[in-house]
Amino acid sequence: MKKIYLYLIIMSTFNAIAQEKCAPDNDFERIIFEAGMLYPIGKLQEKIAPMPNLGLWYRSQIRKDLFMDVGFNVSIINGLQTFDIERNDSIFKSKPRGLGGMVGFRFSKIYRLSQRANFEWCPSIGFAFLPYRANFIGFSNTNDTRSINPEQKTKALLGMHLGQGIRLNYDDVGFQVQYQFTPFSVFTKDIAHDFGNQSFVFGVVYRQ
Repeated sequence: MKKIYLYLIIMSTFNAIAQEKCAPDNDFERIIFEAGMLYPIGKLQEKIAPMPNLGLWYRSQIRKDLFMDVGFNVSIINGLQTFDIERNDSIFKSKPRGLGGMVGFRFSKIYRLSQRANFEWCPSIGFAFLPYRANFIGFSNTNDTRSINPEQKTKALLGMHLGQGIRLNYDDVGFQVQYQFTPFSVFTKDIAHDFGNQSFVFGVVYRQ
């Protein structure tokens, strides 16, 4: 059901985008720089702390006032709480750590407010990754007689990214708010279903 729900969100979002039919215009900024803070919410805020978030995107025009951006956002993960991962009969005590983020596409529908100001609606879809440091602590079968060889590995949770954002721009500078939904537990069966999957990003934008 979760995967069906995600599919419906994606289809409804991009069907809503493809309504405007106007001639393209080459007078727009192609490079977008983003800087802000990512704030996890719900269960995810128990796993990671708020962190700086940086982004770089390249913009192409689809129709007048409708654009597609390709790019990425990254954050340096600061883990707050460990979580267990069970994989191949082994149990790992893990903690988020490293460079995480997303790579994907973003569609921007622009609503003109004045000659110099505009408002953007920015749904996004992509591939998200959350790195963690895993410490092997034992076997899931308590009767397993194999010797325990403690080891530490860096791995990553992977999943689909879905987002919705709004942006208020004046000339080449703007302020944005993004909601991000990444259901890691749907794509990674080794973690609890209530691991956490939501966050907000607040930040500034510069277009060049």
